[in-house]
Amino acid sequence: MNSLTEILRSYKECQDKNAFKELDNMIYDYLSQAAIEQKDLLIEACKEVLEPCADRKNTGYQRQEEKMTKEFFCFILSLLMRLEKKTEDTNSLLKEILLGDFNADELYYIWNQFKRLSLKKMVQTDRESYNLLERIYRKSYGIYFEKTKSQLEKIPKEQRDPACIVVLTIQLLGMNHAPTKTLIERVKWLKKLGKKVFIVNTTEQYLAAGEIPIYDPAVGSVEESYRNAHVIRFGEDEFDFLQISEKMTIERKLRTVLRLIRQVKPFYILSMGTGSMTADLCGQAIPTASMALAFSNLPHTMNPMKILGRMIREEEKETFANMDVIESRFTFELKEQTHTFTRKEYRIPEDAFVLVIVGIRLDYELSDDFTKLLITLEKEGFFVVLAGKFETYSDWCQNDPVLEQNTNFIGYCEDMEALMEICDLYINPIRLGGGFSVIEAFAKGVPGVYTKTGDVFVSGGPDFAVNDLSEMKEQIERYRKDDAFYREMSAKAKDRAKLMTSSESAIRDLNDAIEQRVREKYW
Repeated sequence: MNSLTEILRSYKECQDKNAFKELDNMIYDYLSQAAIEQKDLLIEACKEVLEPCADRKNTGYQRQEEKMTKEFFCFILSLLMRLEKKTEDTNSLLKEILLGDFNADELYYIWNQFKRLSLKKMVQTDRESYNLLERIYRKSYGIYFEKTKSQLEKIPKEQRDPACIVVLTIQLLGMNHAPTKTLIERVKWLKKLGKKVFIVNTTEQYLAAGEIPIYDPAVGSVEESYRNAHVIRFGEDEFDFLQISEKMTIERKLRTVLRLIRQVKPFYILSMGTGSMTADLCGQAIPTASMALAFSNLPHTMNPMKILGRMIREEEKETFANMDVIESRFTFELKEQTHTFTRKEYRIPEDAFVLVIVGIRLDYELSDDFTKLLITLEKEGFFVVLAGKFETYSDWCQNDPVLEQNTNFIGYCEDMEALMEICDLYINPIRLGGGFSVIEAFAKGVPGVYTKTGDVFVSGGPDFAVNDLSEMKEQIERYRKDDAFYREMSAKAKDRAKLMTSSESAIRDLNDAIEQRVREKYW
């Protein structure tokens, strides 16, 4: 038994959340300085203290109540789940949450934490994991609904204002925050259509209410300057605004939003974001249309009206047949270019064929296979610029000396169009997001290469798509060698950018579709 085991075991009867926060900090510091051997010792220690809960019939663990507290079990298992990345550990924790004695706030807290863990690929999941998460969300929703249903009386459409829309978002930060920028672009056009728009930030992104001990939990960012604001300004546009305290429980958040909607009586609610319990409950009182910010996918919501930022594909029609899915065109407002960059200032060889990759989660999105592709290309003389957020860039460069020689990570870029002017080709790893940056490239005539998945494929369209990374390599090489092909695709890129920045018609069509559904199918 190692000393780590003794330290962990000393918490097995603990229920104090603050004590687990101290343990969390200690382990986080230990891991930040630990060698691989020390990490292995911690894994061994976790397994030793969980041994009494080992499921002999199946892989994974099942808590024995007399052996340890639920707080201890959840914390240690969440730590092991992060260290080893095994689905059986993930699912053991989710089963404990689903079947154990947890209230609605705690269930929703865990669901939110897993939203981040899954997105950033910090844990291993499978189909069972997603089914368990869905059951956790629905259980939480059911408890909330039973407790609040007396407040959720429907407001008939005859009593509602056809010119009023309440927009709910789980997080609102500055215009450098892509989801915030997406929301503001849409509400500006709704205002230009003559709508009176109320924006409500429910602050549900990784909310603190319902916190239970898990390793290294996420805490949602909140813009302090919005805290007491009643009006919010973006450019020349002002909007009535409400930011709900991040410390409030869902029931208190709901009461706050319900007071507003009973006062202004919107014709419908537009919920923007991935999973909002507040919006799902409000949908019992006012018809609510939900839109995911990863617009190529359907939003996660209990509300029937779901907005898809593209057309339904043939293979999806049967799946979506019994859903109320609104097909739409997800568009973008490009930031005005105000700079001119040179290759010299970004350490880019003047004669290189330059590939550009943009993302705020590059630590998790550059897979081993994609990295191997870049190494091969760089050895053939390509240069790669990476922009966005990439905290592990230095470690990533250790994969091969050529990465350090032929790449440059420039951090967040304030003027993406200026950056695109000094690059030759936009490329995208296999991921969900990135839909905005490809249009910034296209606007400058920089074509792209990406696979047929995620937001980039929806934004950029099929003309630039390939089936896999092998085809991606071939296409990248063709762009460098075939000038006529490059010019042809550059022209297509500019045309695509014009289509995907035609926001007025897209938002008008979306609003018309929602209003028609509200009149014909809802109360």
